[in-house]
Amino acid sequence: MTLSQKEFDAIIVGSGPGGATVARELSLKGKKVLVLEWGDNDPVKGTLRQVIPRGFLPGKGLLITGQMIGMIRGITTGGSSIYYCATAFDPPVDMLKTYGVDISEEVLALKNEIPMAPLSDELMSPAAKIFMNSALELGYDCRKLDKFIYQDKCRTSCQLCSYGCPHGAKWNARNFMDDALENGAKMINRAKVKKVIVENNKAIGVEYKHKREVKKVFAPQIIVAGGGIGSPVILRKSGIPGVGYDFFFDPLRFVLGKVSGVNEGKGIPMSAGVHFKEDGIVMTDFNMPHLLKIIFDLEAFKLKQAFSYKNVVPIMIKVRDGL
Repeated sequence: MTLSQKEFDAIIVGSGPGGATVARELSLKGKKVLVLEWGDNDPVKGTLRQVIPRGFLPGKGLLITGQMIGMIRGITTGGSSIYYCATAFDPPVDMLKTYGVDISEEVLALKNEIPMAPLSDELMSPAAKIFMNSALELGYDCRKLDKFIYQDKCRTSCQLCSYGCPHGAKWNARNFMDDALENGAKMINRAKVKKVIVENNKAIGVEYKHKREVKKVFAPQIIVAGGGIGSPVILRKSGIPGVGYDFFFDPLRFVLGKVSGVNEGKGIPMSAGVHFKEDGIVMTDFNMPHLLKIIFDLEAFKLKQAFSYKNVVPIMIKVRDGL
């Protein structure tokens, strides 16, 4: 099956934060947009059973690097933003200006469009409060982190952030994708893009597989927004062999300690944090569902620790990789 080049002004590969944003912007300007998304568009249920096929299948959502580091991404409408911790760090506007890229207006527009504020005290878990207060007592500049969360929709006893919020409290790229679809954009789900079709050194279309059938679609503009893992794979198959190597990846560690009085307090991860800019280290609280903690512990062969959950205070330590 081949779709006409005249049918669409642009084809976007991927519906994560990048693809959804471009789809929304182009559709608002009256452009005819087609989005090809490898994953499903099923409602987010907030269950581990739904997360596993979307994020933990090797060769799909799970990538094992040459250094045996597991990198997880969400293969679904909205991409990994369905499962992220919804923490809002300001982008390096001044640094980008040194490269001739000024995104200050876009940053301001984004802050006016989507929720971005520290959590109320009521939404912070006991473990997060203990982490923050302990850091302050030690003299660290620990503060609440801005969150992409509609706090009036958030539930303190939920603890489903890492599985995808079923209550619509956590902003994700599906919000922008919904806007794009309302503005006339079209999306084909379960469409795995194989490569960009290039003719005379110009991208003219996309080849993808849908329902076991290889199809082609053409448009004047092709936007590859498959994420840091997906886009390089597609571009290599499209004739750019060197793309995607030597990218940086921020390694992280979980440190867990026991503090009486926490019990099994549920909460939103990354509510507060300390940023050591010169060292390139971020430390935050990191509350997680028990089943997810078991998976992480078993991955590190911490068999006894895996089933210990009561009064545990998890801390995430994220270290900047060499660029």
